[in-house]
Amino acid sequence: MVVSNSRSRIAFTLIEMVVVIALLVVVMGVVGAITIGLMRLSSVESELSNRNMEAVNLAGLFRRDVRACKSAQLTKKTNLKSEGLKLTLLSGEEISYALENGDLIRISTQGKQRVLKGDLFGEVSFSLFNGDSVVELYCLEKSSPEKLKNRDFSFRAALNRGGR
Repeated sequence: MVVSNSRSRIAFTLIEMVVVIALLVVVMGVVGAITIGLMRLSSVESELSNRNMEAVNLAGLFRRDVRACKSAQLTKKTNLKSEGLKLTLLSGEEISYALENGDLIRISTQGKQRVLKGDLFGEVSFSLFNGDSVVELYCLEKSSPEKLKNRDFSFRAALNRGGR
């Protein structure tokens, strides 16, 4: 009969446990930092997407209104820039765009509609070109420098004028 003097291991040593816990802490710290970074990136992308969607919606609405009107008149002129626009449709109805408490408001017979939030866009102005036959809406986006850089948008559309 052979007797074995070797000990069989049935547990971990304290040093092994400390090393494993230290490695887990490092891995969890890295995973946490990556998760926070991804959440910030997602927030910036979501904000940019929302701003782009708002600009696209405004462009479509503005161009549709201008193409359906026979005349346009600038209103609320300050510092050589117009902050308002009055459109007269072929039917005689009027649609106005104006700044109200920093927001761009569209006023029609259906009532007031906020089409642009003032906290997203800093400067909004209107211009007329080609003998009042082309209208331009200019918007300067304001954003925090650490997230997004400022962009400017310009939407132009030609008046219908009843087929003239």
